[in-house]
This record gives sequence, C-alpha cells and structure tokens, in this order.
Amino acid sequence: MTKVNGIPVDPLINVEVHMYFEVHNSDLWGGKGSVGYMEVGYCECKNIIINELNSDFIERQIEFAANSACVDKKYVRPITKQEYDEKSNDKND
Repeated sequence: MTKVNGIPVDPLINVEVHMYFEVHNSDLWGGKGSVGYMEVGYCECKNIIINELNSDFIERQIEFAANSACVDKKYVRPITKQEYDEKSNDKND
C-alpha cells in the first residue's frame, strides 16, 4: 500500500464521477417528444482506476441512463455539465 508521511494514501483520496445526459421521449418527462436531463453520479469511488474511465465506461452509463428512463439508448445523449446546468431545472449545484 502506498503511503505519504507514513499515512496510507487510500483513505486520503475520494473521487466522485458524474455524467450528464439529455434524454428524449421518456415518460419521466412527458413521453413522446419530451426532453429531460439526468445526472448519473458515483461518490466515494475509492478503488477507481482512471484508465477505466473510457468509452466502455461511457457506453455503460448511457445504457444505465436509458434503462432508468425506460427508453432505447438511441434517445440518450451524453452532455457536458455546463449544458446540463444550462438546460436542466436542477438547481442543487
């Protein structure tokens, strides 16, 4: 285990991963023709490996978002946090 000044590094690091999506046609936001916005986040990712945050990870998150919104993944588009903040009604951040 890696240590800094004799202290194990793992408890000193806390990583959060967030992805944002635009979702079309979900009943969650009004059904056909609707547009909604979703955040998928993982907190306290102690064992995350940066190299695993790749296109495969993103594809799994798209599938998760689609399943959560009960739509085909073709109706889910990853967006930036800035776009999410501008378009969503979520004012928690």
